Amino acid sequence: MYIRLLCNCLFCIVLLQSHAQKLIEGKILFADSVETNASMVYDTRTIFKQINTYDGGIEKQYLPDEIKGFSLNKRNFVSVVFANENQKSKSFFAEVLISGKAELYYYPGFELAGREIYLFRKKGEKGYWAVETAFYNMQTVQVAFPQSIGSLGGGTLFLSNITFNDEKPFLKYFENYFKDCGLIKNKIKNEYYSASSLELIFKDYNTCQ
Repeated sequence: MYIRLLCNCLFCIVLLQSHAQKLIEGKILFADSVETNASMVYDTRTIFKQINTYDGGIEKQYLPDEIKGFSLNKRNFVSVVFANENQKSKSFFAEVLISGKAELYYYPGFELAGREIYLFRKKGEKGYWAVETAFYNMQTVQVAFPQSIGSLGGGTLFLSNITFNDEKPFLKYFENYFKDCGLIKNKIKNEYYSASSLELIFKDYNTCQ
């Protein structure tokens, strides 16, 4: 009996230590735009699906449709909620890659049949564009940040598909998308970018005069 109690105690200590090793101080942005500090579990396997916090030994789980986003370990995430082709709502956390006049996010595709995507839009655009990281299949997706807890905030369907067979039409798309920036047009003309330069293209646009 004493051995069993000792083993149980040791198991509890190991469990607590494992949590303590993973806990990282971060911030949660709630639906009412209130931001609060929190001790979070940094788990790369679930970070795009949920975030777990610990306060006084009590664990709490937050899903994407419950908060606006969170930040930890120098990474920022936002909540994305939308409806698929069957009008069933789906939600996930997307990582913020670039912010500014044009925004770029990354999502590894768990809720999209494994399709790894970038989400992006320019300021003033209501919807978001989505392009697979393999760059050859683009489509528009109506998504939104939830306005309040439990609210999907709109977003109903997938729109048109655009297929890219190689880099040239892919880069031509972004030349037109960022046509108000001469720097990007010149760099594309001089073959400065490749299909893997999406983050750089967004950075250049956000600093374009």
